[in-house]
Amino acid sequence: AAGRGRGVVHSHEKIMVGDSLVTTYNDQHFSRIRRHFKVNDNFLEGNVDFGSRTHLFGKGGSMHVYSKDRQYLLKTLTPSDHATLMNLSASYVTHITNKHPTLLARFLLHFKRKGVLWIVMNNWLPLADIEKYDFVYDLKGCDDSKRLVDRGKTVVMRRNRWYTPPYVWPIFSLEQIQQRRIYKQGKIQAKKVEVHVTPCFKKKILKTIKRDISFLERHSLMDYSLVLAIQASGSSSSSSS
Repeated sequence: AAGRGRGVVHSHEKIMVGDSLVTTYNDQHFSRIRRHFKVNDNFLEGNVDFGSRTHLFGKGGSMHVYSKDRQYLLKTLTPSDHATLMNLSASYVTHITNKHPTLLARFLLHFKRKGVLWIVMNNWLPLADIEKYDFVYDLKGCDDSKRLVDRGKTVVMRRNRWYTPPYVWPIFSLEQIQQRRIYKQGKIQAKKVEVHVTPCFKKKILKTIKRDISFLERHSLMDYSLVLAIQASGSSSSSSS
């Protein structure tokens, strides 16, 4: 079947996600990404437990689910995110699948399950435990950069909000105050984090970032960030994967 919106044809197919047969959106486009990266159409069949939903790193309230093999991340979409993705799918897929490298997440599937809209992307940090990385940063071009993992330990996000502990009396604890201090220190450090690379790699990575940002600007998209994971060679948390 197909539906029309703003002059664009949106195809609707059926595909298995976990144990559910779901309705897809624009799969004539997203299937191109799956083929490009050699991902089978049934890559999520039996590979998702929707009962494992957790909030991860975001303050927008979206729900996240890892696939059982940790290779993919499923995230709920707001209606506005859904509408935006419907209208730029073709351009996005062209950007992802051409010959130039990109650091953008690879959206592999856009679907609806039980009235909830979802997007599926590759998981750039596929280790089963994120604490196996020494440091993980969420870097932005503003004061909202943050450290997510510090020396192999997850940083608890204690944001400075009037409606969250420890700022609402009497719901507070010394532990929560300490968590807020560590979180704030991580935000300050994330703004100054330095990564040492070869001149050749620096040139390549900056060229890739510039091209990706140009794409995002062209479509008037904002609030994106760069996820950086550091795993020290020879550290106790290092893994061949």
